[in-house]
Amino acid sequence: MKLLIADDDESVCLYLKNVLEKWEHQVIVCHNGEAAWTVLQTESIDLLLTDWMMPEMSGVELCQRVRNELESVQYVYVILLTARVSNDDLVTGFESGVDDYISKPVSSRELNVRIKAGIRVLELERELLEKNNQLKSAHNKIKQNYQRIKNDIDAAAKIQQALLPKSADIELPVDIAWDYRPADELAGDLFNFYPLDDTHLALYLVDVSGHGVPAAMLSVYLNKMLSSEKCSEFVYNQKSDMNAAPNFRDPAAIIQLLNENFLNKNDDMLYFTMVYAIINTQTGEGSLCQAGHPYPMVARQNGTMELLGQGGYPVGLIDDAQYNNVSFHLNPGDRFLLYSDGITECCDQNDSLYDVQRLQKTLQQSKQQSLKQSINNIVTSVEQWHGLGIRNDSFADDVSLLGVEIKPH
Repeated sequence: MKLLIADDDESVCLYLKNVLEKWEHQVIVCHNGEAAWTVLQTESIDLLLTDWMMPEMSGVELCQRVRNELESVQYVYVILLTARVSNDDLVTGFESGVDDYISKPVSSRELNVRIKAGIRVLELERELLEKNNQLKSAHNKIKQNYQRIKNDIDAAAKIQQALLPKSADIELPVDIAWDYRPADELAGDLFNFYPLDDTHLALYLVDVSGHGVPAAMLSVYLNKMLSSEKCSEFVYNQKSDMNAAPNFRDPAAIIQLLNENFLNKNDDMLYFTMVYAIINTQTGEGSLCQAGHPYPMVARQNGTMELLGQGGYPVGLIDDAQYNNVSFHLNPGDRFLLYSDGITECCDQNDSLYDVQRLQKTLQQSKQQSLKQSINNIVTSVEQWHGLGIRNDSFADDVSLLGVEIKPH
């Protein structure tokens, strides 16, 4: 141990130095507080033995400077040498930061015990400092890894956002509107629409189970498969029984093929629900297939509401699952709506569901407004139901809406 003695009594310094060096300590001696402070600033001192009363700077003042200015660099154990043993004096010494004290005249046996106690404390301090440094290093690594993961997730979220439709401007006589509110950075919902030819519009909405990276990766892959410019071999060039669309697969055939390709064989419970629909924008004839997804909704121009579909099985869960087409007809002014269960299963503060009936009512109430405004009204209604801005949280599930209205000829 490296010890510093600060005492203006040369005989005390000589006695302490001889005793401590016999115990194999390295000893430095100073005869006033200022000299001791200079040594403390330049040397790595483990333990300070200081007299209370010294010229230029007292032992209590020296201890206060050590605690105020050196503590962040190294912990110095301070033992105060004093003939002042009243309770008030001891309180003053300990309040200044002194660790221990020895009454004068100094006994070598007591000094040895006090020094050993100080060494134990210093060893504990060093172990604590080492563990704190290790924790700090681990924390910094975790923070760096977290930031790297966050950057990756933010980049993945931007990729997901980039896959969403950019414009409803397609060369077909329809109005199209949508909204999308992911519950987390990465979502499991996706939707899109595209013309199959000069007459037919294809559209779909998919809800992948769960959230996070696996769901997001599957949704991106599905988008790649289903987008018309990416999957001509998948969609086109197969004769179909659907009279309205003789040159491409019907919706049930597409979902059937998806189920075969994505059948869950690893027990990881990653599957998805979806609705795929094809609409003849000239005649209003349509065909859809529902795979475990919420029932598509039609708001008629005359004010009536209809739910379409037959339920069906989620995609990727059941081997050899059979999927069927459901035909429907849209007149000019009728609105066809696909949506995720993040809407109908959205809960208020009492855990009551927004439900299908409330969605139908909201859609019907905005029938005289534009399709885009109608979609906006639905999302606003769901936000108010959930209490966003009051509960200080986001939606519990992704919220997606995709609406189509055939324009009058």
